[in-house]
Amino acid sequence: MKRILSLLLFLAATMFTTALHAQHFDWVKSYSGQEPLGKFWNYIVSSVTDSHGNLYVAGQFANGATIDGQSLLPFSPHGGQTENPNSCIMKISPQGNILWTKILHANYGQPTRIYDLQLVGDTALYANVSIPIPKENNEYLYFYDTLITKDNLDYLLYMDSISYTGITTAISSFDLDGNLNENYLLHMAYKDSKGKLITLDRQTNNGFDSVYIANEQFKPGNFHVDNLGNIYFGHLSTDLLWLYCDTCASQSQSYNLSNGLIGEIVVMVNGHQRFFDAPISHPSIYNFRIFKFSPHFNDMLACRYIFYETNSSWSNWSYTSSRELTTDNENNVFLLCNINSDIQRLPLSGDTTLSANLNNYTEGMVIKFDDELTPLSITQLTTGSSGQGISMTNNVFNQCIVEPDSNSIIVLGSIARAQQDYGYPVLIGQDSLDIQDACAYFVRIDNQTGALQSHGHVPTSSRTTFLTQHSILKSIAQKNRIITLVGYKGDIQTGDSSISIAPNMFGAGLYICDYEGNYINYIDYGIEANNVILSSSLSLHDSILYITGGSQFDLKLNNTQLSPTGNSTAYIACYIDTAFMTSYIHTEDPGEVSITLVEDGLALVAYPNPFRQSVRIKVQGGQLKEHNGTVTAILTDLSGRRGEVRLTPDAPGQYTLDLTSRPQATYLLTLTTSDGRQHTVRLLKQSDIFGN
Repeated sequence: MKRILSLLLFLAATMFTTALHAQHFDWVKSYSGQEPLGKFWNYIVSSVTDSHGNLYVAGQFANGATIDGQSLLPFSPHGGQTENPNSCIMKISPQGNILWTKILHANYGQPTRIYDLQLVGDTALYANVSIPIPKENNEYLYFYDTLITKDNLDYLLYMDSISYTGITTAISSFDLDGNLNENYLLHMAYKDSKGKLITLDRQTNNGFDSVYIANEQFKPGNFHVDNLGNIYFGHLSTDLLWLYCDTCASQSQSYNLSNGLIGEIVVMVNGHQRFFDAPISHPSIYNFRIFKFSPHFNDMLACRYIFYETNSSWSNWSYTSSRELTTDNENNVFLLCNINSDIQRLPLSGDTTLSANLNNYTEGMVIKFDDELTPLSITQLTTGSSGQGISMTNNVFNQCIVEPDSNSIIVLGSIARAQQDYGYPVLIGQDSLDIQDACAYFVRIDNQTGALQSHGHVPTSSRTTFLTQHSILKSIAQKNRIITLVGYKGDIQTGDSSISIAPNMFGAGLYICDYEGNYINYIDYGIEANNVILSSSLSLHDSILYITGGSQFDLKLNNTQLSPTGNSTAYIACYIDTAFMTSYIHTEDPGEVSITLVEDGLALVAYPNPFRQSVRIKVQGGQLKEHNGTVTAILTDLSGRRGEVRLTPDAPGQYTLDLTSRPQATYLLTLTTSDGRQHTVRLLKQSDIFGN
């Protein structure tokens, strides 16, 4: 009985190991709600995983969307405007089960939007959202599980602290069971020259009747929680007060803070005012500002405007975007942004020795700060142009990743060159990159100095981009792999071959390379359309790669056709590959490895090496030992684990060893010849993503 039980356990373990090492899609899910004509609302904006491999995704969806037969909007919208997109957060198990969902929905004005998720340990899930505040009796907001109207708005804000009604920024904290722990609202409060709060319908000394502040005074931005629980928030500041009134000739009038108005940051926690900050000095009307708050928003630890400029003429100046805010292992802060300006030199606030030199249409830059938000360094991407300040080249930084093993900074982006700019150099800091055309690219820079360590790009016959329309692109940089979505037009070069799409068509897929830019693999999404609108977020937990995003056109995952039929489709897919658990190793010449025994003329050849799926063995001047017509060998990994493997005969003296199910690693293959001697060959298995 014990032998039978042991055999059953062995067979179960063998089956589990085989399944574990298999490289395959495990499941694919999608949803597609009913969008108004020309809209794009069904997509995923962010995804994260916990230590158990559970997936948390944040997305937008249109009315009528279902996933696994379950409606994402658990009620029928009633009254007011119902064509706004909705927002959701959901938790999905590694097996693909929907564990819980949280919904944001408003029936009026501006839509609810989720911008990002972050998991802090296995204790808290943070979400950064924007929500419209109800100001009429027929307006309502579903804020996760709570219905909010004008009458119970104090659930979010004390009414006497409201300085405006409209869009506000919320950072919400959940436990991993979906329970709302704390809700933080950040907004601007404005006071007049006498220190009185300007609120809705308040008579002011400026002669306006029935005035109220416009609805975009504190726009959502980038947020990040460091390993100490400190909360960072960055946003494009517009230090202007817009007053709408019935008696104004233009129905509205703007005042900046130099008119005697005072702006303060107010933080509300669970409907109670936690604190408000004293007036903040500002160098200009438009700027980018970073806040650092202590855990649970108990206090504001630091606040800094990014740029300092005394010139008051900013009429042609604007930010294209701030892309990401993150910290490294030592809690240095990194801001990734793109900027265009007619000002050629823009000093950083607080340190005039650091500045952005703006010579082109757009500039991408990484700014490093210490934990008190003092700027330490700035690294720029610059593309030479045919005319200073008039180039139409767009340099877009899209994602900044702190590589967990080396603490290096990896930045992904794209370059869309105008024709007159071809042939001009691309610079990262003072280093020139060998990029001559429009392309998607990455650069890897030293954390301390900002110096270039390596770079790579995706060649194409037309143009390639990492850029997505609706969200910050979430790529993977781990274990010497960069895995990211690329959109392309024309032919895309992948290693020694290329993928061809009709000249006027676009395509998209996952591109995988190492930190030196060496191509590893590619999976094509099978999209062919006149245009492609994509969002994408990738999450990796051990061997599980979660692929999420959205598409306005047909795509295929796991041989599952996801067809939007007039609406965009959000997709969530689980892919298993044990190679992701080990570091990718690149060698220049795959070639052959041979062992020649001069004394007896025996030669053993193993090729290709490195290999992806199988290895061929050739024996010259001798033969391998057989037992009942079967040739076996011993395979040992570098941890010392040994196992017997079988060689498949192809021809006299030629064999194939199939190691598809084995993870990427270095192995020692021990072969025994017919005279009993043992000979060992070192083999290197590279990544075999998607089974190619």
